[in-house]
Amino acid sequence: VDGGTGLAKGLDLVNEQRQQQEKKPVVLQGDHFHALWTGGVGLRRAEKRASKALAEAEDAQKALDACARQGRKQTGPSVRASHAWRKAEKAMDAWGDLERSWQQTKDALPLVTPEGKLNSRAKAEAVLAHTLPQLPDSDFAKCKRKLQQPEMLNYLDHVHDQLAALPYPEGVKQAAVRQEALRRRPELLRGENPQAAALRGVMLVCAVVLSKAETVGQQAVEAVRQLFRRAYRASSLVECINSVLRMHQAQHRKMTQGMLNLKRLYWNSHTFRTGRRRNTTPYQRLGVPWPPGMRWWDVLKLTPEQLRERLSTVKMAA
Repeated sequence: VDGGTGLAKGLDLVNEQRQQQEKKPVVLQGDHFHALWTGGVGLRRAEKRASKALAEAEDAQKALDACARQGRKQTGPSVRASHAWRKAEKAMDAWGDLERSWQQTKDALPLVTPEGKLNSRAKAEAVLAHTLPQLPDSDFAKCKRKLQQPEMLNYLDHVHDQLAALPYPEGVKQAAVRQEALRRRPELLRGENPQAAALRGVMLVCAVVLSKAETVGQQAVEAVRQLFRRAYRASSLVECINSVLRMHQAQHRKMTQGMLNLKRLYWNSHTFRTGRRRNTTPYQRLGVPWPPGMRWWDVLKLTPEQLRERLSTVKMAA
């Protein structure tokens, strides 16, 4: 989702169709990105208040120092400087407390907790119940309303349901989940402190359990890894699509389905030049067969029979 009503209405229409087809409804996922963005705005306001109070205290201190150098009476400037420093100290402490509470709030949402364990709705709700009251409504009201919506944690329920449905022994699944969770928090395994050493021992135990399970263990590791990778919790995908479509929509004024199909063909066969996906195309990363050296406009010149023949040749070669 993207925080708007358009996709929400579209989801309602899809669920109506799925209900008529006697299929499970698509569960609404909360928009973490925009909820956390509004909270970041509130935190920056606290930072500005602290910076302003600190600047005022420094100015008051400069005035006091000037009186001392010039031999003038320091009673008034001293009182003002003392008051300004107390105000700045209070503002800095408030900013620090808000920053800690806000970081704890953000840490309650990811799939893997800062301790390297799989998150759950119960864990996240417990943390949010503790941290959200510490955030003032003057700066975080909108954010708090969004984070308290039930759909914000629907993706955690979905992950646990998928894990329960995996056809592997419970001990093997738990080892695979624990190993993948720690793999996603590599900073916890670094260092010579007792906690890091204990977690490295946990990783070793998980590896032993999975290796004894042989093929089943490898399958469980791959299944859990894919499940974690597809545990979407933000609107990044929608925003990426919007960033492309909105620009083209402004150029064409009218975006027909045929134009969308043409642009989809171009982007899916487009080779990335930079980043960790460089020298690959979306089709290649999805495992879709694509004739080597064929460009997207070459496909438009082929008949359906010719394209089917070329794709069949690629599948046979693979």
